[in-house]
Amino acid sequence: MIFLLLACTRADVDPEPLAESTPTQDSEPVDPCAFTGVTTLGDLPDPELSELSGLVESRRTPGLLWAHNDSGDSARLFWMEEEASGAHGIIDLTIEDPIDWEDIAISGAGEDTLLLIGDIGDNKAKREFVLVHVLPEPVPGEPAPSVQTLTLQYPDGARDAEAMLVDPVTGDLLILAKSADSEIYRLPSPWTSGTLEQVGALSFGDDGLPGGNRVTGADARDGLVVVRTYTHIFGFPIPTDGGAVEALAGSACELPVEPETQGESIALGEGRYWTISEGVSAPIHRAERP
Repeated sequence: MIFLLLACTRADVDPEPLAESTPTQDSEPVDPCAFTGVTTLGDLPDPELSELSGLVESRRTPGLLWAHNDSGDSARLFWMEEEASGAHGIIDLTIEDPIDWEDIAISGAGEDTLLLIGDIGDNKAKREFVLVHVLPEPVPGEPAPSVQTLTLQYPDGARDAEAMLVDPVTGDLLILAKSADSEIYRLPSPWTSGTLEQVGALSFGDDGLPGGNRVTGADARDGLVVVRTYTHIFGFPIPTDGGAVEALAGSACELPVEPETQGESIALGEGRYWTISEGVSAPIHRAERP
């Protein structure tokens, strides 16, 4: 069962939504679910990226991926070219050490791009609040940008979550709980510290969303929301008269995924997506549209 609720909140971070690409008059409509088989690009180049939990593609440099480790690491971001043999590096951020970083999201384009790091993990569901760190997308080799932190609460008690995305239509921030009910929570744009609102839920285990209900990653771009679990990836086309919330309330298509030891990350690019498991030297997987 999927349901919607509506509400509003105050804000102090005003993101620039990513402009949605639209077909020209002479072009064929793109099937957002038409991804082909998965290619293995090689293994992670940095052994310190051993518990990869968050992954997103740069909006400034196509093919450049940003990633971070799960709980237990310091406040740092890893960057790497998608080919395993390419350049890679680390950017240390001047913020408090993470409690449990679980996902990274992205908003905007070009020099206006923002990264959002979700310190939203809560295995025992005991945290009074969770944190989302917002910063301009860094430039590899340049000093780390300043970071603004949002302090957020759930309206119905603590939740464990590992998936987060920014709606490319509205700029709203969405967090998907890793729970039996797979609740969807929203922080409307522009963003502010405060209480999230529940705007829906995902019902796993039926014909539309087979497999387990533990959501471990999500992303959105170019008319599509992608949600992954340990075993499956689902694509939710964004309707022409709605955004990511309306997409998640609709039908899903099942997308190709390579079996991974502990798959917790997915990054959606233009006509492609990447997945990487936790583990030292985990393989980098990519699927593309024809």
